[in-house]
Amino acid sequence: MDEELLSIGEVARRLGTSVSTIRYYDERGLVSPETRASGQRRYRPAEVRRLAFARMWQETGHFSLEDLRTFMAPATRAEWRAVARRRIADLEECIRAAQAAQRYIEWMLQCSRHDITECRVCGEDLDGWLALRARDENPDANRDENPAPLCEHCRAPLPTGGRGRPRRYCSPRCRQGAYRRRCAPAPHPRATTGKPVEPATARPPL
Repeated sequence: MDEELLSIGEVARRLGTSVSTIRYYDERGLVSPETRASGQRRYRPAEVRRLAFARMWQETGHFSLEDLRTFMAPATRAEWRAVARRRIADLEECIRAAQAAQRYIEWMLQCSRHDITECRVCGEDLDGWLALRARDENPDANRDENPAPLCEHCRAPLPTGGRGRPRRYCSPRCRQGAYRRRCAPAPHPRATTGKPVEPATARPPL
């Protein structure tokens, strides 16, 4: 039985994309249709499946076209498996980041303030983030071969010098604040106190 041959327009329709995208895949070597009718490309089912593989994975955003070419035309079996292992490692990192974000959002739910940005603890994180952004935008301002470590509570640079163990906090206030954050009792309901309740448990790291 003869195989069904599809025009480039029909392939684009079935894959939910444009004709220009299919041509782009052709130009990048993901598929090379050899069959032509009246000078136009015709795609066999195997070629359509290869295009579907490329389209499906590119929609996820996890594979580049170079990765896909390695998958679909590897020099050896080990070559595409190496790419797969690298992408698994990338996905595991994405999962860890997503789980950290989930824990942070769940932690924010403990706060009863109307505006979460007014939360004292969340505000400290926002101030620290803004400080890091300012430093990243002007790296030459604080260029140092050995940059100062940051306070674990407010994320400000720690004072240099001194002897003994490395400092973890920039001031006694920050040390006490970190201790209270770790050891504070459960918050009272807002209905009881009449005041906003801020998270009492330690903020999970992002």
